[in-house]
Amino acid sequence: MAFVDVLIHTCTIQEDTGVVNADSGRVTPSWTDLSTSNPCLWEGRVSTGEGNERTDNKKEIIGDSIIHLGPTAVIATTNRVTDIVNNLDSVTVDAGPFTVMLVTPVFTPSDGTLHHIECELKRVHSG
Repeated sequence: MAFVDVLIHTCTIQEDTGVVNADSGRVTPSWTDLSTSNPCLWEGRVSTGEGNERTDNKKEIIGDSIIHLGPTAVIATTNRVTDIVNNLDSVTVDAGPFTVMLVTPVFTPSDGTLHHIECELKRVHSG
């Protein structure tokens, strides 16, 4: 089975284009879709609920969800992820939004090519 076959979800990747307030000159975040329907695998919540960080197999987890994207995906820590949909039944699993805390390329050990991209996400709480 190819890795792309396990990408049973899709998500939207957004970027902050910012809007300048004419009166104050301050920049207000304005999120626009950078890409939609990105094939992915969402692992869901990984947080222990004990603050923002935990250790899992000696790896520090700084987000509260993990998502895997194909090797051609374009994503950065300045982006956010929304609208995670299960392809099997077209149900929105989690609308988010999530900030991208960490982007980690994962390489194939045998030949060093990029296998996929793993991202740690943190839910954006309103208010």
